[in-house]
Amino acid sequence: MTATETSLAVALVSSQQGWAQGLVASLPRSLRCTEHAAAAQLAMVDGRDDWPQTVASLLAADAQSIALVEPCLTHLGATTALVAAIDAAGADCAVLEALASNPALVGLRDVLTRGFGELVLDGRDPQGAPPVLLRHIRLLRACGATNLHLKALAVTDSAFLIDGQAQMAGAEVRLRLTGVQGHDVPCASLTAHAADATARLVWHGGAEARPAQVSLADASGLRCLPAMHEGGHRHGLRALLADQEPTGSAVMRALIEDMATVHNLLGAP
Repeated sequence: MTATETSLAVALVSSQQGWAQGLVASLPRSLRCTEHAAAAQLAMVDGRDDWPQTVASLLAADAQSIALVEPCLTHLGATTALVAAIDAAGADCAVLEALASNPALVGLRDVLTRGFGELVLDGRDPQGAPPVLLRHIRLLRACGATNLHLKALAVTDSAFLIDGQAQMAGAEVRLRLTGVQGHDVPCASLTAHAADATARLVWHGGAEARPAQVSLADASGLRCLPAMHEGGHRHGLRALLADQEPTGSAVMRALIEDMATVHNLLGAP
């Protein structure tokens, strides 16, 4: 959506009182929260709720710009009509995620263009293994991976081991994805291997949220990329407000495809 100097009305749609108010207040431009989603120029939707129904209701109320924040896995049947509804309404739908929208990925994407042939992703989440896998896939997409082909080697109710390959920077890369249900906060790591270098991303969410760390070890030694002291939701929202290019349903379509991959690999409900 196009950023202007005038006040922008933002509707915060969540079952949790006070949700995202601090996020909106932290931005260096004039945003005005409203309880009337139909009158808002941007509707922010809490992805922990029944977000397919919420998004559908907003579209029926003629909402033109929707930001879905940290969407959780949902039944695929609930999402089947969303892409068509977004297109029919001529609306834009963006997705803001703590990891996949993190500003640290800007530097990581540049590093990963240097011929890394293998990516190993690991993570945990107190909500179980499916959210970990969804976060892995969304991270790979955000890093520029395309044509993902994944195969489950071992799957239990609380863990998974998945191999595969993808295209990145015009070359094929091998993938290994692991994850487990944890008892604390969400976390994830990505380690990229090349013949003469190793790159690594470390991210923690929830109560232990702190700047994601990106490091590179090669013939020049070990160095860390500058820490970005901004969360993924804030960075994604700033980018959304500054972007003048419509997104339409493309982002929602990609999210639904990634969720379908998780369902297929893990049999998630």
